[in-house]
Amino acid sequence: MKKLIIINIVLLFIMMMSFGCGKSNSVDNVDNNDTTDYERITVHELKKLIDSQADIVIVDVRGKQSYDISHIPDALWMSYPDGLREKVNQLPEDKDIILYCS
Repeated sequence: MKKLIIINIVLLFIMMMSFGCGKSNSVDNVDNNDTTDYERITVHELKKLIDSQADIVIVDVRGKQSYDISHIPDALWMSYPDGLREKVNQLPEDKDIILYCS
């Protein structure tokens, strides 16, 4: 089963709505019954994973302009909500997925 590591998921959605990662004022199509495993990690924990060359996939869900200006090295770009919805099935199921925004 795919395990998602999501940096402060609640804050992520709030930031997306407040700081330009999202295009609407509400989070839609959220399945509150989803049983996908996830855990919150800090920026420091992410840095440790990157430094240890952990087998992870990092996904930047910010807008294209923000991604082009700066992003975590080797991060994939899948803007929220449209890009992520369109490409989520392309993510590997055998690796931990890390989503980040701002």
